[in-house]
Amino acid sequence: NNAFYNAGLDVLSYGIAGGAYRPFCAAQDIVSHEYGHAFTAHTSGLIYRNQSGALNESISDALGFFVEAEYQEDWDWVQGEDIRINGVGASRSFIHPPSFGHPDNINHPYFVPYTDNPNMFTNDFGGVHSNSGIPNKVMYLVVKGDEHYGINILPFEQDINLSRAAASTIWY
Repeated sequence: NNAFYNAGLDVLSYGIAGGAYRPFCAAQDIVSHEYGHAFTAHTSGLIYRNQSGALNESISDALGFFVEAEYQEDWDWVQGEDIRINGVGASRSFIHPPSFGHPDNINHPYFVPYTDNPNMFTNDFGGVHSNSGIPNKVMYLVVKGDEHYGINILPFEQDINLSRAAASTIWY
């Protein structure tokens, strides 16, 4: 029950699902997220560990969001809710990353510090999935605008569609 892109083999996988999960290809944001990894792997030079890996992960999250927002009328600010049977649950939030155990700033208790030994099994390659919450929150703030720790952040544009278009150009 996972989706992934393997840059070494140039392979996308969306899992077989089962139990409370539909196949990961049932969620447009996850499909776009994984294609985002393929694009990022071949264009950015971001190494998939520690902070650069978190940025890599966040860029894929953002691309997944932008595609879902463009093509689904019921788009939202979470990732992966469509793979859950009955739509209950998601894996990440742009609005409030801590609700999924991810930091929304570098001083947050969920922040995973740099490690000299990033690996998949003990520290998620240095917190790539967790720490992606920080740039994900930034993307939400510049698209939608909101208050964050007492600071009022204005969106790029008051019209959410124009704001989203500006942000998607920058993130791309």
